[in-house]
Amino acid sequence: MNETSTQCSNEYIPHPNAPVSDEYMELKNEPVLYEWEIEVPMYGAWFVSMFGGGVGLLIAGCFALFGEENSFAGSVLFSLLGVFSILFIRYFGHPNEIFHYFITPKGVYYTQQGKVSDNFYLVINMLGWLLVLVSLVAVAIVGPFALVGAGGGAFMAMGMMKMRAKVSHLGAYFTAGGGEIYLYRKGYALKVFGASNDVWNVVVLHCPPDNFDQVYKYVKSRVPDYEEKEVLTRKEFGY
Repeated sequence: MNETSTQCSNEYIPHPNAPVSDEYMELKNEPVLYEWEIEVPMYGAWFVSMFGGGVGLLIAGCFALFGEENSFAGSVLFSLLGVFSILFIRYFGHPNEIFHYFITPKGVYYTQQGKVSDNFYLVINMLGWLLVLVSLVAVAIVGPFALVGAGGGAFMAMGMMKMRAKVSHLGAYFTAGGGEIYLYRKGYALKVFGASNDVWNVVVLHCPPDNFDQVYKYVKSRVPDYEEKEVLTRKEFGY
């Protein structure tokens, strides 16, 4: 984490197609009081990945248990598809998120980006086409049933050619009067709600363990009238 009084230390220029909020564009011109960057694992990511990729493994198991001739090839094919789907969903569909926060006198602005290497997109594209090739070969060996895998591989490959890193640029104002601060000490996170003219500003701040109290002090100094609420579970926190 860094403390600074300089003007907008974040020099990143958003991509034209990247999500950019009005609050971000306005707050990024304010003096930065405090900033930090943190990597946050996505809650339940492995469960979602196993659920999504488990279909291929289930079909592979059916080939192994109930298949007859040429069932080995089908089992291997769908095992590969299942494992690939699990890893793809986990590390691309639900990767760890990198947040870069900036506290200003008027509010908080930040960027949010999945932790996905640029080289990953190239590798995924190549693997997608490899899946097409493997699936087409399997069609000749296993039969028409393998067309499901071939179609899925082709669909993914076409989409992967257009994939690029997504960076969201978001922000929320500190508002006078009513508001709430949710403190989730177990998860080292704060959620700040501010209401002004019936418009709600909401921001979730993830903090390193050794800087949680410092971030809280900065936020509290900007919104001393906000009501504080301690939460003990992730469900209560809502993130």
